[in-house]
Amino acid sequence: MQNLAIEQLRSFVLVTDCGSFTGAAELLGTTQSAISLRVRRLEQAIGKRLLARTPRAVSPTPDGVRFLGPAREILAVHDRALSVFEVGAPAMTLRAAIGDHAAGTLLGTALNHLQQAFPALLFDVSVGLSAEMQGRYDAGKADFAIVRMDTSRRQGISLYRDQLVWCARSPEIWKPGAALPLLTLPEPCTVRIAAVRALESANIGWRLAFSGGSVAALQSAASAGLGIAAIGRNQVPADCVVLDQGLPALPASKITLLTALSDPLRSAVAAAFAVGVSNRVAVSTS
Repeated sequence: MQNLAIEQLRSFVLVTDCGSFTGAAELLGTTQSAISLRVRRLEQAIGKRLLARTPRAVSPTPDGVRFLGPAREILAVHDRALSVFEVGAPAMTLRAAIGDHAAGTLLGTALNHLQQAFPALLFDVSVGLSAEMQGRYDAGKADFAIVRMDTSRRQGISLYRDQLVWCARSPEIWKPGAALPLLTLPEPCTVRIAAVRALESANIGWRLAFSGGSVAALQSAASAGLGIAAIGRNQVPADCVVLDQGLPALPASKITLLTALSDPLRSAVAAAFAVGVSNRVAVSTS
C-alpha cells in the first residue's frame, strides 16, 4: 500500500480550489512545475487521474471529486496534530479584513474551518467595503484581506472569479419602462458603481429602494421583495431568482487574498474561503 505525501495532497487540494497550478504555486511559495510534479506523483501513487487539464482551466475528474473530501480531512488532521505542540504557546490572534461583497457571507464557514485546523487561533475580524478592507491590510492593520479586485493591482492571490448578477424575489418586481428599484450598499461601494453604470449605459432609469449596511441586509431586502440587488452569483438567496431578461450584463471580479502569512496558515486561509464557495455552489445546484 502506498503512503500519501502531505505536500502532494496539499498541492492537489489547492490546485482544485484555485483552479490553476499557478495559483497553488503562489500560495505554497514554489513553482508551477513543482506543483505539477507533486500532483503527478500523487496520481501515480493512487493509480487514478485526479485532474483534467486544459489550456484554460484545471478541474477535478470524477475520481478527483471523490478524493477531494478525504484529502481535505487528512490535511485538517495533519495540521491539527502539529498545532498540539503549540498549546503551551500564547494564542495567536489572526486579524482579518473581509470585503463584504467579496466573502462576507462565507465568513462563518471559513472561520470554522480555520478553527478546526488551528484550535489556538483567535480572530479579530473587520468587514466592510473591499476598498476599505484593502486599505486596512495596506496599513498593516490586518494579517490578511479577502477583497473584490476590480483594479489593475497585481498583488495578491486570485482565489476565484465571482460573477455579479441581478437578483430579486420575483421577476415581477420590475417592468421595463419603470424605474428599477435598486438595493445596494452605500457609496463608494464598487458593486453599486458597477450596477449604476450598467443601468445608465443601457438607458434604464433607477431609484434607490434600499441602502443597507451589509450584504446580509441586501439579501434580506431582496427576499422581502423590496427591489433588485446586484450581488455575486454565489450570494443569491435561496428564495430569490437571477434576472437576466431586459437587464444589462454585470462584470465579474477576482476575489483575491492579500496576505504575507506563511504556510501552512496562508494556504489554510485560502482553502477555507474556497471551501465556503464550493459548499454554497453545491447547495444552490442541488
